[in-house]
Amino acid sequence: MSAVRHERTQATGPTSGSATPPQPTVRRDIRTPRLVGNKLKVVSLVAPVAFFLLLEAVHYHLENSPWWSPDFAQSWHLAVAVSMCVGIALFSWLMLRHIGRAESAIVTQNQDLVLADTVATTGHGQSDAQGVTDAAARVLAEVPGVRCVRLRLHPDEHGTTLEAVAGSAPHLLTATVPTLDRPLAEGGRSVGRLEVWSAGPTDVTEHIGPATEDSLAVQVAGAALLARNFAELYRRRDEGHAIYAILLAISRQTGTLPTLTELAGHARDLLHADAAAVVVTVSAANMVRFDSEEDVPVACSDGTTLLGVGLPEHSDPLTGQRANPIGCLPHWAAEAEHEVLGLSGRVGTLWAGRHDDRPFTERDRSFLATMAGLAGIALTGAKVREQDRQREVLNERTRIAREMHDSMAQVLGAMHLRLRMVETFPTVTADADTASELAALAKTAEEAYRDVREVILGLRDSDRAELTLEENLTSYVEKFADQSGIGAEFRNETGRPLELTPRTEVHLIRVVQEALTNVRKHARATKATVTVTGTDESTTITVADDGRGFHAPVDEPTTDGYGLFTMRDRLSLLRGTLTIESFPGVGTRVVATVPERPHR
Repeated sequence: MSAVRHERTQATGPTSGSATPPQPTVRRDIRTPRLVGNKLKVVSLVAPVAFFLLLEAVHYHLENSPWWSPDFAQSWHLAVAVSMCVGIALFSWLMLRHIGRAESAIVTQNQDLVLADTVATTGHGQSDAQGVTDAAARVLAEVPGVRCVRLRLHPDEHGTTLEAVAGSAPHLLTATVPTLDRPLAEGGRSVGRLEVWSAGPTDVTEHIGPATEDSLAVQVAGAALLARNFAELYRRRDEGHAIYAILLAISRQTGTLPTLTELAGHARDLLHADAAAVVVTVSAANMVRFDSEEDVPVACSDGTTLLGVGLPEHSDPLTGQRANPIGCLPHWAAEAEHEVLGLSGRVGTLWAGRHDDRPFTERDRSFLATMAGLAGIALTGAKVREQDRQREVLNERTRIAREMHDSMAQVLGAMHLRLRMVETFPTVTADADTASELAALAKTAEEAYRDVREVILGLRDSDRAELTLEENLTSYVEKFADQSGIGAEFRNETGRPLELTPRTEVHLIRVVQEALTNVRKHARATKATVTVTGTDESTTITVADDGRGFHAPVDEPTTDGYGLFTMRDRLSLLRGTLTIESFPGVGTRVVATVPERPHR
């Protein structure tokens, strides 16, 4: 006999699919046959005594009768002998009948116990409930007279419905009504149903009785419990390994991008999801450096940064950029997410999604919360490393500025003064060519001295950590006006103090410096204005002058003479844009926009 194993189908509740729902609990009151029953006690004790008393009463009555005679006594003894024989025969028949029934019940019970023991032994080595179901079906199919067996089992309320078919005539499943159709229950809960098709009038209950059914129910329930316990142990082990791996990556400072990508991979695998991602907010992405040799993170259409695994290529129809997967209903039937929190509040979201509609359990969401906490630690560590790096950069810039001031600036300043002094010598003024050459050299030295002083100003005083962005820009613009002689002013039109992420502030200060340097060198302007405006989604800094201008973008330089390419590179790191608006005779406007609101 071979077992036909059917595919597992999802256990259903009131609103699920077409799988067979758990049957209601039905308990049969089947009493174990007793060898000495009440009837047998009556027959064996009361009947002989009553028969003897009856014969003695008749004998006493006859002996005291007037018609008693020796001839009649002889006839009477013959009648008594016949009656005794008949009584003994009847008594023996009744006793043997009751004993036969008891023996038959005992044999049936023994056969049931043997079959139950065989079922239990066969299913003992199986590792899961499906294995127990298949083994039990094969054993039951070998019972004499059984042609087909079908077991439908429900190991737990929220698990899968298991089905196994065994026997020589599986076509009977749809052709006839089963000979035996009984529910299986364990601990007051229905765990399945047993259906048996037999050959002819064979009574399969002689072999398949309550003991077999109880053994089946206990075996399946035990296998399901064991499987759940093992699954829980394996999951705890895997979760511990995942947490350890992420903590190790954080402690080793492996890199923000690979660490968060690995974290998303663990979340997807352990939650049995199709995709998972860490979605970093715009402000948090601008505060950290995704230090990795791998590809740069993906920027979504809403400005967030996406680090994930298993994500489909889904673009925003308006911008063409990759869409944020959270809430993307065409792809995900079930989703779970948890906020990633840092020291300053929310820095992102850890998300997982499934294509099918299997809901995420509370256990899944609890693990997701744990991984979100690790993501917050990783992003906080990246922010601290970026702040340390910026601090080291500032210290190095200050050192370079100090050395330039003590060496190059002093030399160029002294050279300029000496050349101007030489211009006044009579021997020089008498020679027009010499005077012209010295004047040109003095002008070059003066220009170089101005450039060095401007570089020193940008290195040392433009991005002091203890000052806000507005204070840094105001101070720089004022010093620029003093050194260049160009009337410059700073305007904050946002209506509130500026407060961007440190990384964004540093790049914007450099863009303003480069734009004002171009104004001093090339625009021939008398006035320059630095204006900051903003919305709930972006911040814009505009540097405008009243210089000679040019045809933009036709006359934009192909080299970095105006520093436009440098400014564009800085803004690309912030996912921002740079626009040049200029026309000959009306000045130039440099507009830099970053996707970050001007107020936190």
